[in-house]
Amino acid sequence: MEILNCLRAKDAARYIGIATSTFWCWVQQGKLPQADLRMGARVTLWKKETLDKALVAFGNDAEVTEKNKLHSVKMIEAAKKRKQNLVKRDEVSA
Repeated sequence: MEILNCLRAKDAARYIGIATSTFWCWVQQGKLPQADLRMGARVTLWKKETLDKALVAFGNDAEVTEKNKLHSVKMIEAAKKRKQNLVKRDEVSA
């Protein structure tokens, strides 16, 4: 695994646009995936790719389950924004 493309919880939260405490809550609730790599008892890492996939999947599901929208507005917005950025990145690299 390439550690350069990995983020600690604080950086992962910033990457998707939420607070660190919210990030940890969503990991515990299963809304975000568990860490890809544990470097120690207090050091956990997520691959950017893993976070991108989770947000895109959540964004797709969120449109179907509208009643979850009030509970997870930030995550839905982050998912849609991330999905748009991935599409733009793919267009540029094509």
